[in-house]
Order: sequence, then C-alpha cells, then structure tokens
Amino acid sequence: MPTKRSTICFILLTLSIAEGHTSTCEVPQKIQRGKVAIDLVADTFTSNTDGSTRAFFKLPRKGKQIHSADWINCDGFVPGGATIRFIQIKAIMGLPDGLEWMCDKASCTYIGGASGCITFAGKPVTKNRYPLDIRLVGAGSYWGVKKSLQCSIETVTLVVD
Repeated sequence: MPTKRSTICFILLTLSIAEGHTSTCEVPQKIQRGKVAIDLVADTFTSNTDGSTRAFFKLPRKGKQIHSADWINCDGFVPGGATIRFIQIKAIMGLPDGLEWMCDKASCTYIGGASGCITFAGKPVTKNRYPLDIRLVGAGSYWGVKKSLQCSIETVTLVVD
C-alpha cells in the first residue's frame, strides 16, 4: 500500500512530466529586460537533418505596447490602457514538412508581461524560406470590460538549406 509521502512524490513527478519541457526554456536577459520582443536563436535548418531552434518572446502588459510592436497584430481595437490578461498560442502556420513546434508550457498560455519560448524541432525536407504565421488568442480588460481578440505574429521566418 502506498504511503502518503510516496503518493505526493508520484503526483509531483506526474505534474513535472505533464509540463515536460518547461524547465528547458531559459529566456535571455535581453528579452526579460526589454519591452515587447521576439528573438529567434537561429533561423536556418539543414534539409534532411535533425535540428532545433527556439524563438524567445516577451509579451506586453498593456494594450499600448501591442500597437507599438511590429511583431504582434490583433484583429480589432486594443485600447492603450487595456491590461493584457493572457495570450495563448493556438497554431503555427507555414512550418516546413518535418518540423514541429512546442511551447515551454504545455498550455501555451502566458500572462501579460510574461516571457517564454517556442521550440521548433525535426527533420525538414524541402529547401526554402518559410515565413511563419503564429496564431494567438489574446484576452484583456479595459475598465472592467473583458475582451478576447485573435492575434498573430508574422515576423518569424525559418530557412531550410
């Protein structure tokens, strides 16, 4: 019969496995200290060879940062004083065949002002430039009114040589 201590250890182990890759994303200081930013470690893969890279990002805390950033676009009006509650990465369109993506959080959900990363890994086949369209859902509030918007990041391009 399992003890209370072994049950707690099992639960903690299960939670760490469920989040899986959360501890491998060490966001660079320039992203943590900066304003809204996205930075790709390396943008080039070699065709028919396993590889990986990461895109690090820092999300805005307020709506005014969304309008001033050239890397995130949201459908609809985001008031300058709006508070960004969270942004969830829903899909990444345009990846070359053979590459997959994953967030450093299993839920791909980040609160406003948070930093994180997306890992791209696999064995891409076809040589080309691949502009990515990272689809997000953003939720925020302004004077107590909550609103969700569809957003995207379109400034990340991967290259397969």
